[in-house]
Amino acid sequence: MSAVTLFVIGAGITLLTGRSVLFSGIRQVGIGFTAAVLTDGVRGLTGVTLVG
Repeated sequence: MSAVTLFVIGAGITLLTGRSVLFSGIRQVGIGFTAAVLTDGVRGLTGVTLVG
């Protein structure tokens, strides 16, 4: 669900940038995926977890 939402946001960005919908959507998914991996990596290194 997160990947779909990120793709839609990236596709919407094309209204401002003029790039292709596919390029912007995939780019945004990649940014989100990278952020998730880095966040999980930091969590693993520090052992800190947040409980909502």
